[in-house]
Amino acid sequence: MFKTLLSRRSEEPFFLITVLLLIIIAVYNWVIALLALILIGGAYVLTRKNHNERNREISQFFDAISKSVDQASTYAVQNLPIGIAIIDMQSNLCWANSVFRDWVGDIDNDQQLDHIMPNLKVDKFWGKSGYFFEHIGERYYRVVYKYLQTEAADDDNYLILYFEDITDTERQKLNSLAAVPVFCDIEIDNLEEVAKGMTAVQRATLVTNVNNCLIGELSGQNCFIRAYGNEKYIACMSRDTLEYYKEDNFSFLEKVRSIHTVNRIPVTLSMGIALFPSDVIAAGKADFNELADKARAGLDLALGRGGDQVVVYEEDGSPHFYGGKTRCVEKNTRVRARVVAQAIHELIDTCDMVLVMGHEREDYDSIGAAVGVAHMARPMPSVAWKIRLWIIPISRICSFRRKRLRTSVTARPCCSSSIPIVRI
Repeated sequence: MFKTLLSRRSEEPFFLITVLLLIIIAVYNWVIALLALILIGGAYVLTRKNHNERNREISQFFDAISKSVDQASTYAVQNLPIGIAIIDMQSNLCWANSVFRDWVGDIDNDQQLDHIMPNLKVDKFWGKSGYFFEHIGERYYRVVYKYLQTEAADDDNYLILYFEDITDTERQKLNSLAAVPVFCDIEIDNLEEVAKGMTAVQRATLVTNVNNCLIGELSGQNCFIRAYGNEKYIACMSRDTLEYYKEDNFSFLEKVRSIHTVNRIPVTLSMGIALFPSDVIAAGKADFNELADKARAGLDLALGRGGDQVVVYEEDGSPHFYGGKTRCVEKNTRVRARVVAQAIHELIDTCDMVLVMGHEREDYDSIGAAVGVAHMARPMPSVAWKIRLWIIPISRICSFRRKRLRTSVTARPCCSSSIPIVRI
């Protein structure tokens, strides 16, 4: 287009004017007119030659530019900082640029990409556009897919994949997530039993040894820990440190148990640990008060289970238990009473029939506990209760083949779908 515009000349008016002037001159003197014609013809030939030369140079210039643009386009597609791959419906690789091959490694055409990309769901992505995230080797990618429909048959359609390397961003995200604080509530759960019969100096020495062992262990892993009272601590650590202790099964509990005591009773610790779920951190809705309450609930749960263990509330909200190598002796403390009462209350509240049974060869404790549990079940608003105290064969209740009698307190509703059994 440029060459056409540059080559256009308005030569006809000049030609007509020149011919008219030569005719006028020839009327008066034909010799001068002939000389003028020769001069004008020579000037025209030279001008035409220069014009053709200039057009040829311009044409060569634009040809060079066009060739350079084609080469630049090809180079850009091959060497963009974005990997490009084209696959068919069977996820076979049809074409890929050099960047994709450098990232993925040696890969042949017609090789199926779903073998190295587990998140590539061709059946789900076919005919659509979108993106997904992929982890290949040690690098992370954001993959944008676009459906390419050709004018040929459906078998000739393709799916184009554009790979964006987000490894640095993902690593920063993982490092930030690993640095999110984790709350720990710690308590020496048997200090009263261990310190019984000790002098004030012996008790102070015992507490000092436990402090040095616990604080030295956690501080060595860059954890924050402070003591409040003689047997309670609050600590804060990173997720990386928590993962280290989980893999080690909190072996420092064994170090605390190995501390020498006068009466040879090992010192045991109970810990409650809580961490934020990843989705809560991503949404920016972290509530540290709630996290501290959950850590305290984990400590209560560890104490209710007998102590000498660690309760970790994982991301899904479920408690996981670690440690506890010594024999657990359940203690009738207020903490344990509160935990057990709360568990029984939640169990009764979700059911519409409660069956309370005493142990074999029942005594007054069994009967009293059965009456107490029945009293707990009475105010539940979910069903209409009718309380009776029976002494009946256990085989009639649970279809067990037993002949001994048990003391039972039953609460009968209008209808029943599930029966929790609370043993006393």
